Amino acid sequence: MRQKIALLIFAVLFSIGLSGCDNAPSQPESSQNTPGITEPGKAATPGAPETPTANPGEVKTPATTPDPVSADSTAVEAPASPNSGSGSAPQEPKTPGQPTLPKGSISLNEGDTLPEFVLPTLAGGSVTASSMVTQHKLTMINFWATTCGYCIGELPVLEELNKKYKSKKVAVIGVLLDPSREKQAREILKEEGSTFPQLKDDGSFARHIFGVPQAIIVDSSGRILEVVVGARSLEQFSDIIEKHL
Repeated sequence: MRQKIALLIFAVLFSIGLSGCDNAPSQPESSQNTPGITEPGKAATPGAPETPTANPGEVKTPATTPDPVSADSTAVEAPASPNSGSGSAPQEPKTPGQPTLPKGSISLNEGDTLPEFVLPTLAGGSVTASSMVTQHKLTMINFWATTCGYCIGELPVLEELNKKYKSKKVAVIGVLLDPSREKQAREILKEEGSTFPQLKDDGSFARHIFGVPQAIIVDSSGRILEVVVGARSLEQFSDIIEKHL
């Protein structure tokens, strides 16, 4: 009987001992040793980047600083100092082009504007009206013919007039109305000592001339200021010129 009671007590104690071992709390593992897991309420701390270890014997080339002015970058040049000699020399103002007369039909009345025209010269080549008229304050254009005695007698007067007012930018120009007699015209001009420019009419003016000699006075814009029909003396021509200067 006693033996049975002792076995029963031993069995109960053994059972109690096993139960105590099962209910003992287990030690939690530290989260610090478990990578990739973040505890609630704490932010993950990234690990410091590892510095690569250079291989033994390998020489590292230090990084070079890029040149601020390179082929791939656009350099901004500072404005040149006014006193520096590196700047480009100032350019001179351009000379305006020569004025030209308007195009149109020829009319030799006072108040009309002489249109642009091109005529050959006795000296060879050709000239435009603009190249003659716009370069002078006044231009006297004298129309004459080799068969006109009054025209020939007036040539020395016109020569003196041209010399007298040349310094005042006044020019005298002759227009030969019978260019078919060019040879005779050259001989006459040589005999009379005439040196001012002579043009050969191509038929543009002859149709507007009803008596020779005839002259027109034009300003630098080509406007006809006065028409003079018949021969005049040096004094008479001078009075006309002075009136329009």
